[in-house]
Amino acid sequence: MTITALMFAPVAALLARVKAAFGRTSTRAAMQGVDDLDADDLDHMQAWSISCRLAAVPMDYLGRVPPEVASLIRQAKELHPRMAAGAAERDARGEPCPPL
Repeated sequence: MTITALMFAPVAALLARVKAAFGRTSTRAAMQGVDDLDADDLDHMQAWSISCRLAAVPMDYLGRVPPEVASLIRQAKELHPRMAAGAAERDARGEPCPPL
């Protein structure tokens, strides 16, 4: 198992819990599932958000950052292909990277 898979396995479990909570017919029941989130869940959500923003970084940034950071950006782009595709489309249109 890769380090990326190990890092984000808890995020997948969290997303499954949130999806199950919102899949219920009752809004109250759905909100109860969200209220049950603990500090670890929130930390995982924040990590997911950060990796999404890294995936949105333009490819030309890879040559301007240290190799370790470039590797993290590549991993984020693999983890969030839709964000990476959006960044590529934005680059093709010549639009700047939005504030991260």
